[in-house]
Amino acid sequence: MSAPLIDLFDAAEKACASLKEDDPLRMLMSALLDTVRSRLAGADRGKRPGLPDRARFLNKLAPSHRFRPTREDMYKAMDKLLAAAWAPMSSTERSEKLRADEEKRERERQRDQEARAQQRAANPLTPAEKAAETEERYERAANVLSNLQLGEQKQKNLREQIEARLVREARAEDDIVRWQQLCAVFRRCGLERLAVEAVRDSMLRHGVAPILNGPPMGLPAAGGRRCSVLHVLAPFLNREDGMVLQAQEDELATVAAAALGLSRDEAAALHHGLVHAHFDNFMKLALHATGVKPAPACDALASGLYDGCACVAGRWAADLDLAELLHTAPQAAAATLGAAAQSVLCFSHTRFHMRAVLFETLSRIIASKADTSSEPACGRLSSNGLRGMVALLRSSRLGISEPSIGALLSFLGQLEYRCAGRLWARFRRDGESVTPQAPQHLCALARGVPARVDGLVTKVFAHSVILREPFRVFFSREFDTYVKAAGPCYFGDNNGEICDNKAQMKLDHLLAMCGELLRVAIEVDSCFGSDHLSDLLLLALSQLAHDEAHPARERLCAACFLTEQFAPSSSFPPGRPGLRRRSLPEPALRVLLD
Repeated sequence: MSAPLIDLFDAAEKACASLKEDDPLRMLMSALLDTVRSRLAGADRGKRPGLPDRARFLNKLAPSHRFRPTREDMYKAMDKLLAAAWAPMSSTERSEKLRADEEKRERERQRDQEARAQQRAANPLTPAEKAAETEERYERAANVLSNLQLGEQKQKNLREQIEARLVREARAEDDIVRWQQLCAVFRRCGLERLAVEAVRDSMLRHGVAPILNGPPMGLPAAGGRRCSVLHVLAPFLNREDGMVLQAQEDELATVAAAALGLSRDEAAALHHGLVHAHFDNFMKLALHATGVKPAPACDALASGLYDGCACVAGRWAADLDLAELLHTAPQAAAATLGAAAQSVLCFSHTRFHMRAVLFETLSRIIASKADTSSEPACGRLSSNGLRGMVALLRSSRLGISEPSIGALLSFLGQLEYRCAGRLWARFRRDGESVTPQAPQHLCALARGVPARVDGLVTKVFAHSVILREPFRVFFSREFDTYVKAAGPCYFGDNNGEICDNKAQMKLDHLLAMCGELLRVAIEVDSCFGSDHLSDLLLLALSQLAHDEAHPARERLCAACFLTEQFAPSSSFPPGRPGLRRRSLPEPALRVLLD
């Protein structure tokens, strides 16, 4: 040990001796000094030892604490000692050390191999000993692999436990917030007696979620809870009014009576308050999304709008929502809120159609999981993304957030892929063959918004065999006449090449026409006049046949193009041919339209 290190080590020992007798740091520092002494005496000092936690033993102490002065001196002395004994190396020094360590390990390995080889040469193993050695080696390898797998499994179990705990904590916090919101509605309705923990426990025992709103009846609820307060109140009020209920509705009405113990008037007031709270929440989000600043007058306008729409929509809807309210009385809403109401109505229109698509699709997924024969054309629908779509259906921002529309289209596109293009086939419900209504709602959702139209066509409809097959049959039957009508003026010098690749040309033109006809079907609601969705593209083609000025005619001709070469010009480098598109001639299109 060099003289400077000896001085620094002595200073550290003196600082350690100056620590208080009852100071717990003294024992730790004494052990650390022993370790440093042994390291400095050896040829290889190894890795720099770590100091006791500075934040715990020093930084958290108050300036007036009796241990702080001596501990500061101790840490300063140890910092100087460790910095001098384990000085940081340059990159060259680190590389040289790593290289030297590697060479040392390699020499030791070679020496061990030579020693084993000499031992085996002097004492050759018998076949039995060789077999035993081989078995022992395999056993060691198996133990290593087993230990690795066991360690990975322990880490996986630990991660799952941590994730489950975080989910439980987040759900508990969320439940507290939702219960407070529900209690606020209780107080506004004059039902303060319900805002107690005993009522909450009673609701949970009877399978009622203490939240403002939950998923519609028939869909799974979060946390194993069957339905929300709003969903059990509607059947209860209908039974109180003398209506005949189904078995499930009567059960929900009984649950409401047992869990809450309300009279008819109290239940009516609570139902009104719950729906009004949900209405206000959507109005605030919608007005915020439109850039309208909240104002006291908005509350009064929203209240009046709600009362007017609720009278139109009916009294005890099981899943009463702003979308249904405003969808039934748009004129009253526009007259009430003026310019801001137009944006709110637009959001409500989006929400209404998204809810219809989600409810039908999720109901089919649940039915297909329970009964595989319920989807004869599609087989079992995939439940991938089911939780995300249920959460989207419950979200208060449904219809307001544009990314939620993209998520819905992506989900439907994945279902279409898993169903081999037969997602929109007729399916059986309650013993009857039913035509899906989701495509019509999707078209209404996308109509007038080019980005939504493109997403709907490219992500969902373009892969549908149900929508494309009848038009494919029609196009294949007329294809020879179609090619003949296009004539040499369309094919030009490429006529021979096109004839050789006729199948590819047919497929390219078929897909291009399907894309444009789908856009026509989205724009024109009358294309859904047939009870069979397979007639959709043929009805869109018929629409073009009756409307010669429709802009989709030009789009169809431009979509069915050929790429041809032409002679070089001044705009191209010498000797390099140019490329241009040649659109479909009008006579070829008339073959399909006529």
